[in-house]
Amino acid sequence: MESLINGVPLLCWPFVSEQVHNCNYICNVWKVGLGFNRDEGGLIARQEIQNKLEELLGNEKYRANASDIKEKLRNSIKQGGCSSSNFISFVEWLKE
Repeated sequence: MESLINGVPLLCWPFVSEQVHNCNYICNVWKVGLGFNRDEGGLIARQEIQNKLEELLGNEKYRANASDIKEKLRNSIKQGGCSSSNFISFVEWLKE
């Protein structure tokens, strides 16, 4: 999220747990990044990394999509935004 709140596209290399889920959202839902494909041995080749990096840096759609997400995230944390409101509601619930 730190990258996206600044409008920076991502290269994903998930290892465990929620990283796989996050990679799916980043690459397939939000379309703000790319994941790597492993070879037959389960490794990620140097050429794969170079190709994905070149695609990410050379294709403006990733930066444009990341910029759109950036605005949505920033609006959500402003006072009255959905994240701000949900956090305040959560704190009030804890006080009960």
